[in-house]
Amino acid sequence: MSDYNDHKVKSTGFDDPEFAAPCLKLLEQINNEFTIVQNLWQHIKLSNSKFQEFLNCEWTKVNSGDIEDEIRGLQKTLAANKIDKKASV
Repeated sequence: MSDYNDHKVKSTGFDDPEFAAPCLKLLEQINNEFTIVQNLWQHIKLSNSKFQEFLNCEWTKVNSGDIEDEIRGLQKTLAANKIDKKASV
């Protein structure tokens, strides 16, 4: 995220580092939350495409074990993202 780095560089240009410290902390927090939201939407997109594949599968070709494994994989990926449920995402 280049804007984050640009703002970080600009904020360190102040003569008083104590003045810039809270701003840098807030910028870092915003950047972290932005990354989490991006990852969440990528996961949603992947999940939607997987479920669309499941819906388009012919009944004679359905393998419930494979579908269950893929869904568990999606759940593990989501849990690995460690999304804060208290965040206003």
